[in-house]
Amino acid sequence: MLPDRHLPPPWQSGRRSPAWLLKRPLTWLVAAEIIVMLAFFALAWHLLQTPSRALPPLALPRPLATPSPARSDSVGAAVQPSPRPTPQAALATDLPTWIAQLGFINRDQAAWQKAEWNLLQAAVKAIRDYIEKVVLPAIRRAEELSVNSS
Repeated sequence: MLPDRHLPPPWQSGRRSPAWLLKRPLTWLVAAEIIVMLAFFALAWHLLQTPSRALPPLALPRPLATPSPARSDSVGAAVQPSPRPTPQAALATDLPTWIAQLGFINRDQAAWQKAEWNLLQAAVKAIRDYIEKVVLPAIRRAEELSVNSS
């Protein structure tokens, strides 16, 4: 026999209505959290799906040239592009750059792990000292009192 067998149907008094959940603040907090997370997900999806716009080309400074009498009529002439390639706004994918970047990351990770290890060792030492200097003497005193009183 199930315990719900003798309960009255929902439309009769004596049975709890599911509407009691709407009166609880936790229900509203969970609903608000779900709405916020859905909004963040929609924003991230929108940012991921929008095509990235190309950056404007880099403006090269015009070379300062002294005006010559032969070129006085071509003052508004277009500036010739420089023979060296201009850097592109993108991720550097050449091998030396990757090796250098991974070296930086590995060095930083090793320093972080060393700091974590030092912190952990200091915490273990502090806990061990506390147990040896505070807890164990208190236990020994309590045991001595119980042995002496009996």
